[in-house]
Amino acid sequence: MTFYGRVLAVRRTCRNPGKKCKDICKEQGATYHCSDAVHIYNRSTLKYLAAHRYLLHGCDATYCGPNYCCCGQ
Repeated sequence: MTFYGRVLAVRRTCRNPGKKCKDICKEQGATYHCSDAVHIYNRSTLKYLAAHRYLLHGCDATYCGPNYCCCGQ
């Protein structure tokens, strides 16, 4: 069995928090769907990035939280 495809990290801003990741992913193309939603934090004092995953209902979030949508094919 072979698994392949693209995953796009699409920026989601808090200026329009009512937009769901699943809708943002559909805008990328008919074959894209939301597979995850994350909030990326820049920890510049420690020189790394940290991420918070929204495991439950992340793709349906309308609040200001996830700042990246993971859109897969």
